[in-house]
Amino acid sequence: MLSHRLSHASWWYAYYFWLFVAGFVILFSGFHVTGSRQTVIGAWWSKLTLRRHTWRPQKSWEKMMTRHFKHRQPSALPSDAQLFSLAIITIVIVAVTLAGPDYIAPKTRPSTMRAMIRRSEPVLTGPPTHDVNKDWWTVGDRTGLIAFALYPFVILLAVKAQPFAILSMPFVLQLNFDKLCRLHRYTGGVIWVLTALHVITWTVQLVKDKRSSCCEVPLWVFAWSYPKFLWGWSSFFFMTILFSSSLSMFREGHYEVFYGLHFFMIPLILITSALHHPPVAIWCWVALSLWLAERIWRAVRFSWINGIYPREKGSSTSYGTRGRGVGSFSAGPYSELPTLHDDRSSIRPTSLYSNPSVPLISPDARQFSNAPPPGYARADILPGNLIRLSVVSSRPFTWAPGQYALIRIPEISKFTSHPFTISSICDQATTERPPLVVLIAAKNGFTNDLWNLVNRKAKEGPQESTSLMSTGRSAILRTHVDGPFGSASRSRWAKFSTVVIIVGGSGVSFGLAIMQFLCLCMNGREAKSLSYSPGGFVHSAFRTTRVRFIWTVSEFAKIQWGASVIKRCMDLVGGNERTLQISIIVSFSRAKKTPDSLDVTSMRSAASSTTSFPISESPSTADLLNPTPESSTFGSLDTPLSQSSTLPADNEENYHPLDFTNFDGEDQSRTAAEDKLSSQIQKAGAVRRRATMHRKATMELQRRATAKQEAEIVRSPDADPDLEAQGFLSPEITSSPPSGSLLLTPEGDKESGYFPSDPKQPTSARSVGFAEPAVMVEDPEEPAIHMSDKDMHLADMDPEEAAAVKFLSEYARHGSLRDIKKIESILKAEKAMSHGALAVACCGPLALTAAVRKAVAAQIDPGAIAKGDMSGSISLMSEEFDY
Repeated sequence: MLSHRLSHASWWYAYYFWLFVAGFVILFSGFHVTGSRQTVIGAWWSKLTLRRHTWRPQKSWEKMMTRHFKHRQPSALPSDAQLFSLAIITIVIVAVTLAGPDYIAPKTRPSTMRAMIRRSEPVLTGPPTHDVNKDWWTVGDRTGLIAFALYPFVILLAVKAQPFAILSMPFVLQLNFDKLCRLHRYTGGVIWVLTALHVITWTVQLVKDKRSSCCEVPLWVFAWSYPKFLWGWSSFFFMTILFSSSLSMFREGHYEVFYGLHFFMIPLILITSALHHPPVAIWCWVALSLWLAERIWRAVRFSWINGIYPREKGSSTSYGTRGRGVGSFSAGPYSELPTLHDDRSSIRPTSLYSNPSVPLISPDARQFSNAPPPGYARADILPGNLIRLSVVSSRPFTWAPGQYALIRIPEISKFTSHPFTISSICDQATTERPPLVVLIAAKNGFTNDLWNLVNRKAKEGPQESTSLMSTGRSAILRTHVDGPFGSASRSRWAKFSTVVIIVGGSGVSFGLAIMQFLCLCMNGREAKSLSYSPGGFVHSAFRTTRVRFIWTVSEFAKIQWGASVIKRCMDLVGGNERTLQISIIVSFSRAKKTPDSLDVTSMRSAASSTTSFPISESPSTADLLNPTPESSTFGSLDTPLSQSSTLPADNEENYHPLDFTNFDGEDQSRTAAEDKLSSQIQKAGAVRRRATMHRKATMELQRRATAKQEAEIVRSPDADPDLEAQGFLSPEITSSPPSGSLLLTPEGDKESGYFPSDPKQPTSARSVGFAEPAVMVEDPEEPAIHMSDKDMHLADMDPEEAAAVKFLSEYARHGSLRDIKKIESILKAEKAMSHGALAVACCGPLALTAAVRKAVAAQIDPGAIAKGDMSGSISLMSEEFDY
């Protein structure tokens, strides 16, 4: 068997592969660090590679529309850019595996490879002295060589922590595992295929070769007594187990088993492979060293962040019962963590972040809050089977906007952790340690176990052993975190004039983090103090002047998930619609009418009849910005899905109402309390919108009357006595409603903007109503609809969060984004208003991200960029979970 071994000159095929990888990384790293993605060439590249193709059989569509079939997202290919990357890597691997002679004579240089000279001897007693093009043993050796060379590459794509994750470094590609996972899995599959070919070809060769002393007995029989042969079979056996467990059908249902097999099989595969063929074992040892170093580094960092190492003396804090000062911990009902989710009435929102030295929360807020002690998390149960987990790490932990962390709950699993996008931001300018907040939708496996654990602990109440209280619909859990990870840190948000955030369902986590970061920066905060470090050499001043936030959910009650944060962001920008425009689209409402409920459609018609002047709105975006029963796919706002007989308008695909809001596996069941909460929010939103329209009409009439009066005064010293009789000279209106209604155009309405921290603004029922959840602005012609404390406590909201939900109800409208043309209309309208490049941040179910990709690709205009109009440049930053 020594005669069937590749020469050192033949190893150059493996080196060629790594030379290509190095050149590719250097080239695209140059594009990243110099910010060259917004050139004409970059625009053409994005336009051609952003799209992602999805499909769904018509039978599946029909079954889901009957509600007798569990909803599933459509099938999809990777994005065109990922397909292109996979094609390139496939071509390179095939080339270094098949091109040229397999065996290169020892004295032949790589640049002077000679043509094929076939050997004539059936069995060689020594290494060949000439090139061998193709033979069973040469093909087997070469496939094995390339498989070995791919070991460090597949590990490099898998490691997450810097500095070992070289591709995620700020001055390289800054791509983390979330973007490289698909390539990692594909490369792992290629290694298995190459190894299988190696096994097959060598099996044929050993069957053909005969041992000279035994004549007809093939070498295959004697090979089993050869230790290196046994190491090879062991490696292939371990690799087959790992490959089988990585298939989606097994991985999705048995993630913990998949994770455990990865942890144990990787070192076994690399060690047995190295023992199988020591001459090229360097590839195995490099891969194993990289993997072990990263695991040890993460274990040390994990232990430090989560306080496993002992603290210094005097640094411990006692967490006992309620009311023991700043260091104490208490957990009363309906209270909130002191995070950006809070909206304390004692804090002036617009001035809170105007100075970087101002802390994220008031100094005494922690004393009265429910913040868990370091090393623990507060888990709140929210409508829609969602857990809001607010983690305070034992030691400082920073993350960039949009990144994710690995969460481990020891009570559920002591060894496995799971990735979740961080919905909060890390403010390094505050003395308080910012909590890490994640939104976890209950599905199966870990998330279902977490849901059951929180429900059980919430019912048990106080935990006497730790003096930590679990009250109402919340619980305190010991929690470990690892990270941060994610490629969101590479996004250069500062260089975009406008940022459009489109999120669906629990994907709002990503959107909330980005929106908070942008609003704080637009309010005067330094981006670096918010852990913003995109890398590269070219950095520009913060240019963002407008944020458009679009969130599609399946139920009105689910707006509680982000209500406090959205309300906080609106306060930061002073409620200015030109700066931050909010649109919440509820696509799947099944709320039933009650005898005492109001007809929202008739209410909307009545509201329109009270307006005697046209509200300016772009005809091209009217249906989108103001969904009406006629323009909605669902018919009237209160029409159940079952009454809709029309298929979606998109001519490419059939979209289910849950495609843009629900991830696969999410529980679609609802409680009666959630139904009631959804109904209350829907009614309250309708009344608030009607009140806003009434005030706008009155303010417009007053403005016109004032202008007319001034004109009459210019013509005559006496005022027109008829004006007062007509009511145009009414006393000064004391309302300043928020301008976030979907009735407004993208430009907004300056007169209807509200500025909660401006002392010059008149005090209105709405502006002071946030301190008292039961107070609402009422139209004198309609009966009041109150979301009382009892209704709000259906979701165990505290008064501040209840006020935020009530505030946000005005922005929540029943409609649909299922038509891709609507998304394109949004982008087209934003391009027309933008004074520079646009960015689109997207996170949600597969169907939503695919639709947004198609819309962005359609609106990119390289021709406009060539003419100097940067509004034709649109960059997409997506967080996708289907890898």
